[in-house]
Amino acid sequence: MRKLLLQVITAGILHFCAPASYAQEPVWTESEMIIAGFKTPSEVEALPVSLDIPHPWEDAMAALDRQAKGLPGELGACLGIVAETSDADRKLFKAKKSALRKNRIMADDVWEVEFNKLAFLADAKINRNEGTRITWSSGSVQAGTEGSVDIEGDETKCGGQGVSNVHTHPAGAPLPSDADIEYNNAPVGFVQLNGEVCATVRTRQATKTKLQQTKGIISSVILQWRMRTEESDVVPPAAVVAAGLKELGVGLYCGEIGKSLALIQPGKSGFNPNDPRFYLLAKGVVIALKYQLNGAAINFGFTPELDQAFILYIQNSGLFDSDQIGEILKAITPAETYRRIVTSANNKTSIGAYSRVDIPDTRSVVGETASYSTVCTSAHCMVSEDFGTALLNRKIVHSLAYYQEDNKHHYVVDRNEGKDTILEVESEPRTITGSCQYSGFKCVLSGIGKVRSKTLELKGTFKNGALSGLGALTYLDTGEEWKVRGTSKGIDKIERLN
Repeated sequence: MRKLLLQVITAGILHFCAPASYAQEPVWTESEMIIAGFKTPSEVEALPVSLDIPHPWEDAMAALDRQAKGLPGELGACLGIVAETSDADRKLFKAKKSALRKNRIMADDVWEVEFNKLAFLADAKINRNEGTRITWSSGSVQAGTEGSVDIEGDETKCGGQGVSNVHTHPAGAPLPSDADIEYNNAPVGFVQLNGEVCATVRTRQATKTKLQQTKGIISSVILQWRMRTEESDVVPPAAVVAAGLKELGVGLYCGEIGKSLALIQPGKSGFNPNDPRFYLLAKGVVIALKYQLNGAAINFGFTPELDQAFILYIQNSGLFDSDQIGEILKAITPAETYRRIVTSANNKTSIGAYSRVDIPDTRSVVGETASYSTVCTSAHCMVSEDFGTALLNRKIVHSLAYYQEDNKHHYVVDRNEGKDTILEVESEPRTITGSCQYSGFKCVLSGIGKVRSKTLELKGTFKNGALSGLGALTYLDTGEEWKVRGTSKGIDKIERLN
């Protein structure tokens, strides 16, 4: 893995102090206090309308942008701050911090900001100059895989005290992913692509408990957008992502590198937690989890309902712990059922959940690998078995479950000990059950099976969906039974059995 080097920036001087006998603090803008982690806004509605990135960090992002062009994987860098002051001033900052700790005469949020600033300055490096200097620093570029990068944040990697980080996306948009939100502990995180950058800002509402639900919440909002549109593009608008982030207590800013970033307002279409297709998404995640962890045989249909068979499967499949089962079954709405299943599954295996749900999450995997993907659009919902590289070259190999919105045609394929079986309900309606083999994308009835319509039931051995050899045909309205034979032209009656 090639490691590139980004020049460490050391010229971002914000303010020089008065003489050391009077320890004057540097002047911080609101953006700088938020980015440094000194100030945590109370809620998304309290965020400023714009965010200004320190100029040295902007220069670092521009350099990272140039180096990322033409490279297949993600790149990242740690972003930090260096404080330098005289020995006398640092002692005064420590004294002011101690006095502030003992005398909390201001509002809690104001006190916290002031205390954080003084704590930072009290640990400043000693210089020979009179006054205090703040430098916004950046570290060397750290290379990742096609879909992820782990950024080390110690002082040697950041050129200073690490307070944030930035990484590139290889394609799509610089919008934060589910992993960017859930696993980045910085108060502000940055994602960039082709000269544009987006920043996520955590507020006090972004609690640990809420952030543990990131994958379920953010993907439910984005997937509902996909279910409402005819768009095949998997990159959602920024306003849709902002709506999901707001539920987590996180704000979203986007803009061009080198300019002020604008606060993205959440979309106004509204979230409908009662959309029954969330039950399809929930079932899809469970089906994918069953394939990944080799769970119990599937005995429920791929339909947009919380049916008893699905409830019993959650309880008895062995895929969930007792505490998880209790939490899932407490859900009141379809969306909450989906979110809780995603959160529970995320504790069992790795998951990517954004504009689709992938089990396992393949973003950090190098080379080709298999995964099971669940997605809904306005026309259908599907669970598929995919194969390929992490993001850019994945191909659907097999369809494992499918639901057609207009005619309610649906099926689910189960796999046990390498053998596939299908439960399919066509729109006539006609039910197909039995062994199946894949013919391209679809698993077709092959082996022992049964086809049942409103008036007929056909049992026997099938090949490519058609009866092969002898079988039994029953007229359901009269009970009349016939021995039949499958031919190239259809079915021939041989003799009546009753």
